[in-house]
Amino acid sequence: MAGTQMTGPSPRAQRYGVNWAVRVRTPSHGEWSTGMSVNLSVSGVLVEVGREWRIGEVLELELEFPCTGAAPQTVGAIGHVTRTDGKVFGRAAIQFAVPTAVQASRASA
Repeated sequence: MAGTQMTGPSPRAQRYGVNWAVRVRTPSHGEWSTGMSVNLSVSGVLVEVGREWRIGEVLELELEFPCTGAAPQTVGAIGHVTRTDGKVFGRAAIQFAVPTAVQASRASA
């Protein structure tokens, strides 16, 4: 119907099961924790690393994307912890931060 708005929770982004190397750290702490990604979407990543994270904690991460016939490519991102798993030590969902237009223009300058 024209002019109506949808209500309720937004649908989750499609998840893709991946098993890629990941490094995670807080921006203020230089030591990386290493682990593996569990799944990936356009909005975030689920990781398993060797330590626990707090909900809301801002993290810097690097994912190694495998490339057929070439060395893996490392892609960096900033995000925050949205969820942890009490059953699996070190498992955390990280939502990617979306840069503002000003941040994006500065990064490309």
